[in-house]
Amino acid sequence: MKPIKINVDAVPENKRTHPDFLGLLNDMTLGMADPSKVFSVCVHEAGHLFFGLELKMDILGMDGPQIVYTDPDQFQGHAARINIKIISSTIEQVAVMLSAGGVFSRKLDNGLGPGDSEDLEIFKVTCQNVGVTDSAKIDSLWKDGQNIVKTRLQDPTFRDGMKDLARRIMSDLDAGEPA
Repeated sequence: MKPIKINVDAVPENKRTHPDFLGLLNDMTLGMADPSKVFSVCVHEAGHLFFGLELKMDILGMDGPQIVYTDPDQFQGHAARINIKIISSTIEQVAVMLSAGGVFSRKLDNGLGPGDSEDLEIFKVTCQNVGVTDSAKIDSLWKDGQNIVKTRLQDPTFRDGMKDLARRIMSDLDAGEPA
C-alpha cells in the first residue's frame, strides 16, 4: 500500500518536536497505514458526501489526513474530511448530512469508523447559529436525520453503492483497497 502523507502545514515548525505532536503523528501514521482503518474513515465520509450531494449542498473538496495546532500546545488530527458548504441548506438537511457519517460507520462498517460526537457538536453549533436552541428540538432533528439515513441503508443496492463510494474516496487518498 502506498503511504498516505499527513499534512502538518498547520503546525508551526517549532511545535513539530512537541511530544504530543509526535505521539499524534505516530498514531495517525500507523492508522493511515492500515487499509481497514482508512476504509472505516472513508465509509464515514461517504455518508457526508452522498447526502451532501443529494441535498444539493456545495462540495468544496476533500482534505486528506492532517494535524493542526491549536494554542496552547494542543494538536488535532483528522484522517480525512469532506468539506461541504451548508449555509443555504435547511437545518433538517444539515441533520441528515451530518448524521450520515456516524450512521454509515455503524451500519456499513460495524461502528469501526469515526462516531457522531464531532458531527453532533457541529450540528449543535449550526442550530444555535440559526436560532434553534432548545436541546430537545436539536436532539429530535438529529434523530430524524439519522432515521432518514438508516431507512436508505435498508436497500442492499444502496448499501453496496455506498461501500463503492467509500472505496473511491479511499483511492483518492492513495490508500488502496481494504483487506
